[in-house]
Amino acid sequence: MDITQKYVEFILMYLGDDTNVHLIEPKEVGDNTYTKLFPSVTIPVKIKVLYKYTRSANLSITFDKYTVEELFFITMNSSPDSISSKINKKISKIVNDTFINDGREDEIKKMYNDKKVSINEQIAKFAETLGNDLKK
Repeated sequence: MDITQKYVEFILMYLGDDTNVHLIEPKEVGDNTYTKLFPSVTIPVKIKVLYKYTRSANLSITFDKYTVEELFFITMNSSPDSISSKINKKISKIVNDTFINDGREDEIKKMYNDKKVSINEQIAKFAETLGNDLKK
């Protein structure tokens, strides 16, 4: 096995078998607001190496009800962090595009709304507990 193949092996090991991908909240047309205060919705993604080549790998990514196979190029002149970041960005794009292309924008919006309601409830409970503690 030459050094290039060893590097591909190392990168794939570095990448791991699973990750979480942030689903981008769909916005209404003309709504360009962005708030960092609200939660993000993530979904688990399983990564499986199907084939390894000299400078690339064919990966199967499985998430929700989907399985997508894609060829990922691994440049030899980049650091493992940089390569991993590029692969993760590509996986994120595939996941988000798949959800949008399957017409699941409303489902994503509901996930965000549910998360926001849950966090607001937790904040209200915390504030109530804090208020009760201060009264004592």
